[in-house]
Amino acid sequence: MQDITFPIGLGQRFTRKGKPYPTINRPQIEGLVESPHSREKADALWFIPSSYSAGWARTHLVQQELGEFWWLTADIDEGSPSIDTVIGSVEAALGDVHMMVYSSSGATPGNLKWRVLVPLSEPFTPYNWVDVQTAFFDELEREGLNVDEVLKRAGQLVYLPNVPPSRSFYQYRKIKGARHALS
Repeated sequence: MQDITFPIGLGQRFTRKGKPYPTINRPQIEGLVESPHSREKADALWFIPSSYSAGWARTHLVQQELGEFWWLTADIDEGSPSIDTVIGSVEAALGDVHMMVYSSSGATPGNLKWRVLVPLSEPFTPYNWVDVQTAFFDELEREGLNVDEVLKRAGQLVYLPNVPPSRSFYQYRKIKGARHALS
């Protein structure tokens, strides 16, 4: 998975309309977890967890047909769970897997919000990936987390680590589990 790349962009409005997207790989994503960008959310860096990065990569229907998904992702924006609770919930759902958990740009010490990235050992087609994402979310919800369902969509943007200039709160943890998810 180190050599696989994923489409990226800056801000929700960024699109290429027929032109290939710039890309990022797993080591670069891991680097951002350790050293996040500092941009306003309107200009924040995102990725799509699929290796399809040609011209219409942001289109859900295109990703549903051509995507190969290499990550499970989750957004926890409600309930203010601790990072240890989030990690424990992911481990309860998937076992001892590699994962990255980081606070989202809207998080504060009093209102914790998290993003979870779990690299996969093999890609899923969009059809399988939606089912696996759904099962992952169901397990996290059984563990008491409120997960934003929007990340089940095939072309959904996943914002990478970012601490806007007006904020200073950021926490992360990289877990080197015994295996990649679903290996």
